[in-house]
Amino acid sequence: LFEIFTTRMEGGKENGYIASRQLKDKRLMYLLILYVIASDASKEMKVSSINQFCKDIKLDDKNAAMLLREAGFAVKKSGTGDWGCALNAPLKFPPPKRGKRS
Repeated sequence: LFEIFTTRMEGGKENGYIASRQLKDKRLMYLLILYVIASDASKEMKVSSINQFCKDIKLDDKNAAMLLREAGFAVKKSGTGDWGCALNAPLKFPPPKRGKRS
């Protein structure tokens, strides 16, 4: 698991592992997808609320929604403030983000 979600840091006084922002987002995306798979008994890849799970892993709901959208999920906020998600076919991915021009 260390090789998937971290980069090995060698040299200097200490050796270890470090996680970049992209690798942290990758780990969070994997956790969110696993939550959807585990919590949906009907295997439709649909969850009515991800709020409690996001609170448990200390992740902002909006960031979780963004990560799920990047994975191809349709994410909607209900009137009660709950964020629900579903994986529909065909998959629709958001357009790639571009850096700011300087």
